[in-house]
Amino acid sequence: MRRGLGFLVALLVWSTASAHTTSTGLARYTLDGGDIRERLILPTGDLAPDAGRGLIAAAEGNAEAAETIAEAFRALVAAEADGAPCRMGRIAFAGSRLGEGRVEVEIAYRCAGAPRRLVLRDRLVEVFGEHYRTLAIVEGPVGGREFVFDVDQREVELDLGAPAVSGWLGFLRLGVEHIIGGIDHLLFLLALAVGSGRLLAQIGVVTAFTIAHSITLSLAVLGLAHIPEAVIEPAIAASIAWMGLENLFGAGGRARRWIVTFVFGLVHGFGFASGLLDLEIPRSSLITALVGFNLGVEAGQAMAVLVILPLLAWVRGNSWGKNTLDRLSMALVMVGVLWFATRVFGVFMQ
Repeated sequence: MRRGLGFLVALLVWSTASAHTTSTGLARYTLDGGDIRERLILPTGDLAPDAGRGLIAAAEGNAEAAETIAEAFRALVAAEADGAPCRMGRIAFAGSRLGEGRVEVEIAYRCAGAPRRLVLRDRLVEVFGEHYRTLAIVEGPVGGREFVFDVDQREVELDLGAPAVSGWLGFLRLGVEHIIGGIDHLLFLLALAVGSGRLLAQIGVVTAFTIAHSITLSLAVLGLAHIPEAVIEPAIAASIAWMGLENLFGAGGRARRWIVTFVFGLVHGFGFASGLLDLEIPRSSLITALVGFNLGVEAGQAMAVLVILPLLAWVRGNSWGKNTLDRLSMALVMVGVLWFATRVFGVFMQ
C-alpha cells in the first residue's frame, strides 16, 4: 500500500482531463421599465461537447443551430413580473468580447410593466450537467443583486422595491469550488506540506502562499496586473514539480522555502483570478465578487489543509513515513513535469 501511494496520486491526476471540473456562466440582467435584457456568457470549452459545438455554430451564424438552441432556451429560462409571465422576445447568439471559447447569448423579455416582484428561472443545469451553474447579476433601480442558479436553485424571487442585499455568498461558493476542484492548486499545497516538516513550519509556508496569491488575485481582477494564461498555467505546473524536487533534495532552509513559496503564490494568484476573469462581471459588482471569491478560495484552502496536515503527521509518525513521502514527492514531480509539457507543447489532448 505504501509503495502504491505515489502511483495512485499520479493516476488520479492523469485521469483528470482538466484542472477545474465546474463550468460557470454569467447572466447579467438589465432592467428598464417593463423591458428586461439578459446577457449570458457561456464557456463552451467547459460544457458537454455537443452543447459547446452547437453554441459555437449558432454564434457563427448557423441558422439551424441558432433556432434549435433558442427553442431549448425558451423551455429553460423565463421571467415573471408581479405574478404575470414576461413575454420572451428575440434570442441572439454572438462570440463574446472575452475571446474564443465563450459564446454570448442575449435574451429579451417584455413584461406588462416595471416589476416590483420579479421571478427569474434558469434550468440550464438540466442540459449542461450538475456541475454547471449560472452566476446571475440583476441591475435594478435600487441597486444590484447577485445570486447563483445551480442544481439546488433554479428559481429566485426578488423584491425590487426593497434595498439590494449583497450576494457575495454566491461568489464565495464559486471560490471554494474553484480551489477544491483545482487539482493543480491542491497538489501544490500538498507539495508544500510534505516538505515543510513540523506543524509550525507548515503553517508558515501556507500563510506565505495565502498572502501572495491574495495579492495577485486582487491585482488581476481589478485590472492592475495581467499575465497571459499561456504563461501562468505552465508556471503552476512547474511550481508543483519544483516543490517536489525541493522535498527530495533539500529546501535550503526555512527562510528560502518561504520566499520560494511566496513567489509561486504570486503565480497561483493569477491562476485563481481566471475564475473571475473568465466572466465579464460589471464594475458595480466587481468588489463584491472579488471579496466573496477570495474568501471562498481561502475557505477551500483551509479545508484542504485541515485534511492534509493531520494525514501527513500520521504518515511521519510511522517507520515507513519518510520513504512514503519521498515516493509521494517523486509522483508530484512527475505530475508537474507532465502538466508542464501538456500546457506548453500540447503534447496530450485535453
